[in-house]
Amino acid sequence: MVRVLIVDDHEAVRDGLRTLLASYPDVTICGQAQDGVEAIAQCESLRPDLVLMDISMPRMDGLAASRAILRDLPDTKIILVSQNDKTVVSAQAQDIGAADFVSKANLARELIPAVERVFSAQANKRPQRPPATRNPALNWIKGDGEMATLMRSTDWSKTPLGLPESWSPTLRTMVSLLLANRFPQLLWWGPEFCCIYNDAYIPILATKHPAAIGRPTAEVWHEIWDVLKPLIETPFRGGPATWAEDIELVLNRRGYREETHFTIAYSPLPDETAERGIGGVLATVHEITEKVIG
Repeated sequence: MVRVLIVDDHEAVRDGLRTLLASYPDVTICGQAQDGVEAIAQCESLRPDLVLMDISMPRMDGLAASRAILRDLPDTKIILVSQNDKTVVSAQAQDIGAADFVSKANLARELIPAVERVFSAQANKRPQRPPATRNPALNWIKGDGEMATLMRSTDWSKTPLGLPESWSPTLRTMVSLLLANRFPQLLWWGPEFCCIYNDAYIPILATKHPAAIGRPTAEVWHEIWDVLKPLIETPFRGGPATWAEDIELVLNRRGYREETHFTIAYSPLPDETAERGIGGVLATVHEITEKVIG
């Protein structure tokens, strides 16, 4: 069992890291800390096997804390978690003796492989990927992409969408089309606008993935719900599709607020089984942040 301490001054990032590790039976979160001072104290009392360490934090940054931890507990492994330039973080990791580093922008893809690399020499502590589960009711979902695999293994009974056996033919068709599309797309389904998205949309969610799957939009994008709500409800309640060439949104998807820009198109999806004849809204999005700010 790998005991992990999560250190980050942003609750959203800590939640994202905890969610990513939750499905791995050989990993347990033994504690959390908001800065380097707390991290040192937690390490002294908890003696974790691994520390996921943010760099920029108040009171004491992650680099100083890592040096102190490794000085007193040399067997502890540290993975730096940062949004900074990879070349810089790689040099910092080598300088302090950290075992590895991952980018906050690619946590969903990089975190578990990094943890596995760190413990590859310790077979008894190497976290094992859980066996793939497959809901027979979702055999119609084809492909081996990240989202297709995630959808087949998700316990939908714990989401507002309910068991897949109850999904309408329209929803099933839209899910298949969505997963096959290489353009970033998000499906908001039902009166709570539950999120289903494709692989291309994952970078837009950043650390909100994979916890966003099947969750209401008001929960996933709570920081911009006041902006999104009228844009989604208009087509959902029978109005015209909504579209914007450049919509500015202040997102908190990596543990900090950032200015982002998107071109969006939100289209209603008719469904005969829905109460108002519309089952959901399809969002086609294109992030243009770098272009606009540049």
